[in-house]
Amino acid sequence: MDIGRNSLCPCGSGKKYKKCCLPKDEQREFLHSSSTGTNQVLHKYIDLDLTWDNENYITTAHNIVKNMQADYKPDTIAAAINLWHKYAHATHPVIRKAGIIEASIEYSIATIMDIPITQAALASKYNVSAGTISKRVQDMLDNDWFTEQTTS
Repeated sequence: MDIGRNSLCPCGSGKKYKKCCLPKDEQREFLHSSSTGTNQVLHKYIDLDLTWDNENYITTAHNIVKNMQADYKPDTIAAAINLWHKYAHATHPVIRKAGIIEASIEYSIATIMDIPITQAALASKYNVSAGTISKRVQDMLDNDWFTEQTTS
């Protein structure tokens, strides 16, 4: 269905389409049509499509993109962002050192997607201890919030 820019938005907000959902629809179309600027799309996804309870959580999501972009495909990074988003909403973690969360999210996604990476390599990359990563990953993947997410 073609929607005119000045038509009422089909989401039911009462706003014109161009002032409501058009920017998000254009970003989604861009994400599917081109790999150029993919990281920009991921950053916009974090800012525009996801809701966050804490400004530190948004910063962590942007850091995940920045730290994973050289080693992973965009869909893997998007999965990491979504894992972080769900974990943050479910558990409201306190962030004392951002690198711990970022390394743990990266290791968790690598584990889930069978991507070979070691905790030691990530510990070096993020300047944290492998034991701390292990503890946080265990908390992320063995917790009730994750089990509920994967079975529903």
